[in-house]
Amino acid sequence: MVPLVPNWSQTHPFNTVWQDHLQGPVQRTYNAEIEVVYTDLTGSNAPVFDPETGNYTYPDEEVQIFRGRARIQPIRTATEKGGTQIQTLLVSVSQLDLDIRPKNIMRVLSCAENPVLENYKYVVYEITDSSNPIERTFYVKQDVEVGG
Repeated sequence: MVPLVPNWSQTHPFNTVWQDHLQGPVQRTYNAEIEVVYTDLTGSNAPVFDPETGNYTYPDEEVQIFRGRARIQPIRTATEKGGTQIQTLLVSVSQLDLDIRPKNIMRVLSCAENPVLENYKYVVYEITDSSNPIERTFYVKQDVEVGG
């Protein structure tokens, strides 16, 4: 069997040469600039309980996990849940070692082909394709009736 690219290995066909060869065409499909953040609730940023009201005050300080180009694809039509419409989207980025977790927040900073995506807040709810050698993908949910 003749390899398709140099340095091909039968024990590890998805080597860096193969990955580098395919990442360029894949990244050209990234149509949006996104940011993924979480709220740090540790140390001095821990929520503060007010015994008088019985409520917690949460800090607004966010930690940026990722900012860069991404491809955003609707996965299913919006479905009704709890009196609102929820849309599921698949997001793909080129950073393979991205440590993203459920409940992280994603924002679309720009998307020339679909600027309406910038109007919503998205919540990461599932991590997918952990073995994908070309890109990191994850699912987000968006409440289509609530803006970001």
